[in-house]
Amino acid sequence: MTAVNLRDGNGKSWYDALQLKLEKRFAHGLQTLVSYTYSRTDDNITPAGIHPSLANVRMPAASKALDIPNILVTSWTYELPFGPGQRFLSDSSGLAKRFVEGWTISGITNYHSGDPLNITVASSLLNTGSGNWSNVTCSSIGAPHTVAAWWDTSCFANPPQYQFGNYRIGDVRGPNVFNTDFSAAKKTRVGPSALELRVDTFNLFNRAHFATPTGASLQFGTATFGTINNTRLTPREVQLSVRMLF
Repeated sequence: MTAVNLRDGNGKSWYDALQLKLEKRFAHGLQTLVSYTYSRTDDNITPAGIHPSLANVRMPAASKALDIPNILVTSWTYELPFGPGQRFLSDSSGLAKRFVEGWTISGITNYHSGDPLNITVASSLLNTGSGNWSNVTCSSIGAPHTVAAWWDTSCFANPPQYQFGNYRIGDVRGPNVFNTDFSAAKKTRVGPSALELRVDTFNLFNRAHFATPTGASLQFGTATFGTINNTRLTPREVQLSVRMLF
């Protein structure tokens, strides 16, 4: 026997949340749904093991490796009130009727807080055979929020030899997500069938959705420390489609 592997269940996590839901069922051409979650997640297990500051996970030093405090999702669909039987232009006929009737618009917006970041060092002096967290040297970590420096990199240092770093997972967060998708559709009756023209726009406001830093970007002592070099969502995209409903 060359090795004995031991696994235990010492890890713990706590999740507390307030969940709200507001729904307007379809009436007068409008349907909406709003969902919001405000939460807090604490745990005493990190990717590198148990940090000494996590002995009492309910203390402020608790790890927040899984903590996403705010998540908001809204969706809506609205049938525009134009054309026969509707509030506006109900007496239209001929080509005007075909143009104004059958319009529907809809949208989805989602927001969630940035992911908690686990900032370590490139060269550990801990002498445990594993990595180490960085030391935080500022009372408050600045956040320039640029791709060249998502946080103030001057606030970090390598801990002295044989000492754990005092950084706590979640002291710095990655970019949040705030995105809106929008659709507009037009149905036109063609005998017993209907022709639908549809325009779908993804990332309507063309926001730059930066990806969560990973790898060397999270390691103090590397050339790319604090940088962001990728995005998680594409720039604005517009999709056109036509389909026959029968």
